[in-house]
Amino acid sequence: MYNNPFEFMQSFMNNSFTKNMPDIDFSSMTNTMKNTAESINSINHKASENLQSIFKKGSDSLQKNTTEMYNTMKKAVSTGDVTQACNCQQQYFQSTIDSNIKNTKEIIDITTKSMMDSLETFRNAVYACTTGEKSKK
Repeated sequence: MYNNPFEFMQSFMNNSFTKNMPDIDFSSMTNTMKNTAESINSINHKASENLQSIFKKGSDSLQKNTTEMYNTMKKAVSTGDVTQACNCQQQYFQSTIDSNIKNTKEIIDITTKSMMDSLETFRNAVYACTTGEKSKK
């Protein structure tokens, strides 16, 4: 039927099948992709900032615990009394447990806020993609 492949392609392009296909709005598709990339970038930036604050909180806690342990051991050794040394160690353990629980709560709060911010950014991006306008929240 068609000896030349270009003739076949031309007849295919002229076919009513392709004439009835809807036009593709590349500008809209490009804007959607751009908005999606910006949303992902924003979410990643917020997550990075929050991870930095979590690591800083952990580092500060470790440094505080190490300093406190050093001071407690120094004090326990200098007392020369076993009862006093045990009291120093018990106070250190209680202080460390209280400090770690407080820091864990703060890290959980930072993480929760980070997740909520990320979800809000994602929600706004979906809203903007589906409605074509910015979210009111």
